[in-house]
Amino acid sequence: MGNCECAAPQEHSNPRYEGICQKCSKQIHPDRLDSPENVHAFYDRLAESIFVPDRSKPGLPPVVPDLFREFRGQCEARWDVGRPKFGRRYLSRDNSADGREESTDGGNYALYDVLQHGGLQNDREVDLALEEARFLYKAFECNRKRTAKRQGSP
Repeated sequence: MGNCECAAPQEHSNPRYEGICQKCSKQIHPDRLDSPENVHAFYDRLAESIFVPDRSKPGLPPVVPDLFREFRGQCEARWDVGRPKFGRRYLSRDNSADGREESTDGGNYALYDVLQHGGLQNDREVDLALEEARFLYKAFECNRKRTAKRQGSP
């Protein structure tokens, strides 16, 4: 039977056919599904790419800070809450555009938070908000690059 090769698979509306594309009636490859295993694997790889093991202590895993655990926990919790609500719409929507929109929203939230807590005259607040906004801009930029590469750009 083979796997679905549709550019934008649409999961079958009948729950008995979970993981089957409604367009072509083929199995959607498990690597494309937002299973708990894939979600956990993504955040495991993220942690491994950020936190490198101490070379002086071979065999020990990297130390992952509590802040990253909090971040990951919130990401996974939001996925868990959204899954029943949104299903697998991510298979057929423009996730890149949505990601860019979220990055720009984050930039605005940083600004709003500064305005709420003293305004642009509070340099300490502004400096931290600008650092946050820089990272959100970098997320926006990386999103654009990933999208361009997918469309054939070098």
